[in-house]
Amino acid sequence: MEEQLQELITQQGDRKSRMNEASKKWKLNNKDKNKQKNREYQEAFRKRNKVIVEDPAHVAYPEVVINKEIYIEPEQIEIEPINYDPVEVIKKYKSITTLYDGLIYGLYMLLEPRGLDYHSIKITDEENFDILNDENYLCRLDNDCYFIFNKYTGYAKTGKQVIICPKTLYELLEAYLNDCEIDVNDYLFYSKNRRKIAITPSLFASHIKRTFKNIYGIDGITTKILKQNYMEYNKN
Repeated sequence: MEEQLQELITQQGDRKSRMNEASKKWKLNNKDKNKQKNREYQEAFRKRNKVIVEDPAHVAYPEVVINKEIYIEPEQIEIEPINYDPVEVIKKYKSITTLYDGLIYGLYMLLEPRGLDYHSIKITDEENFDILNDENYLCRLDNDCYFIFNKYTGYAKTGKQVIICPKTLYELLEAYLNDCEIDVNDYLFYSKNRRKIAITPSLFASHIKRTFKNIYGIDGITTKILKQNYMEYNKN
């Protein structure tokens, strides 16, 4: 009995030894495999990292570019010079389909273009310009219209500006005022249906962009661009 027990213990010991040996071999083999996998992963990671830095549009792993500033130059708007020649202006005007767009176009093409000062123009029939000092006005007299500017950039240096409307613009204004039923003390460009409240500068700016986009097929035409084009036209 004792011999059989001793033989069993010996067999179990041999079995345990064999299992330990096998376990060591398995760990060793897997250690090599894990090292190889780690090397492959690191190599792939470096390649992806390189791609992301060279091509910001390819973002396979966004975390790779954390703390890395990648600047993409914004697309520049290239706008061909707008021709201020009166003949060309009239040609373009004939393509306009609404009085509103026609008036905006006329204000910035038939007069020297200015900023967004027209957004706050109030209608008046006062003939004494000396007492019109607090706002921007359109003076609507018998056969003439005058713009009076008291609120604009540069007022502190040049003071009140009085500008007479050319005949074509006068006709545009009369048609627009009559069609919209705009009366004295109303605003030329008003907020929705409330004629006593002026349109906001930002909304007026968007209307200018939309109007010139409809006419020229170019997005992004601002009052600044119009003023630059007008100066270039006068130089030439």
